[in-house]
Amino acid sequence: MTTAKKREEIEAQLREDWRRQRDISHEIDAQLRAEKKAQRNHVKLLLLGSGESGKSTFVKQMRIIHGKGYSEADRLDFRTPVFQNIVSAMQATLEAMKTLDIQLTSPALQAQVEKVLVVDKFRVTQLRQELVEAIEQLWVDPGLQQCVSRRSEFQLSDSTEYYMSHIKRIGDPAYVPTVTDVLRVRVPTTGVVEYPFQMDDKVVFRVIDVGGQKTERRKWIHCFDNVTAIIFVVSLIEYDLTMAESEGENRMEDSLKLFKTIIEYKWFQMTPVIIMFNKTDLLQQKVKKSNVRAYLPDYKGPSYDAEAVSVFIRDKYMSLNVGRNGQPTKREMYPYFTCATDTEAMKFIIAAVKDIVLQKLLSRVGML
Repeated sequence: MTTAKKREEIEAQLREDWRRQRDISHEIDAQLRAEKKAQRNHVKLLLLGSGESGKSTFVKQMRIIHGKGYSEADRLDFRTPVFQNIVSAMQATLEAMKTLDIQLTSPALQAQVEKVLVVDKFRVTQLRQELVEAIEQLWVDPGLQQCVSRRSEFQLSDSTEYYMSHIKRIGDPAYVPTVTDVLRVRVPTTGVVEYPFQMDDKVVFRVIDVGGQKTERRKWIHCFDNVTAIIFVVSLIEYDLTMAESEGENRMEDSLKLFKTIIEYKWFQMTPVIIMFNKTDLLQQKVKKSNVRAYLPDYKGPSYDAEAVSVFIRDKYMSLNVGRNGQPTKREMYPYFTCATDTEAMKFIIAAVKDIVLQKLLSRVGML
């Protein structure tokens, strides 16, 4: 082969390589443009709040209302957590009876106590019939109920009464959790979990749920970029409760400190904050038994008025939206009272959240 012929073949190969690289480059550019366009319709919502405030329940409601819901197969996955919640609650109450020096009204139930305490709550995968009967008998004992009435002095799940009232159904060997069972089960969030929800044909909500326990909070900072809005969840009933991680520290005081820290971060100076004041249903019950003024000394309203207490707590959080000069900031804050386990009520709250976020999205792209 002549030198000229070889040169022609090499030049042809180079041209072909260049065309291939050009096509690949154009394809990559097109993909990047498409992804950038798609990201315009993605909104990032940071879901924050103290442990047990109801953040994960909000995510479950999003799945019910705007996601795939919970099939029977999905709900079966919650059998073990429900069982563990029940055993853990009964064991916590029995241990608290020792600490508070409260006796069972019926001494004959001591054998049932042993049946409950011997169970490893972290390895429960089923409720044997004898365990169901033991829990059922202990729950109605007046002495144990006296201990439950002092729940602010120890750690007890909000859903304890609910599950105990359904213990026979849950103890059935063929038990399949209901959607309500799923909403009420307590499974602590660890790490950072992202949940995408297609809100309509164009907009996707990326809800970032992070663990609320103190040990989990150091992971939050990695989620702070490009946040469209913050959803901060507050439990209205934690004014007389202490932290599980640090006994003696008031939960609401911790929540207030956390909220103040969040809104003072430089990343969130103009980020809208949606505050969900959760567990209105439980507050209605609690104010009838708990002396609110003993824990909220600045509260001057009626002692047993849940609505007045709710407004007082709301105002405590809203008052923190000030700059270093003590003047209110321009940050938008949207407070809502809700019961996260009530799907119908949450439909309204989630619709409101959607409207707020879409207004922010339109503003961001220059359409408002």
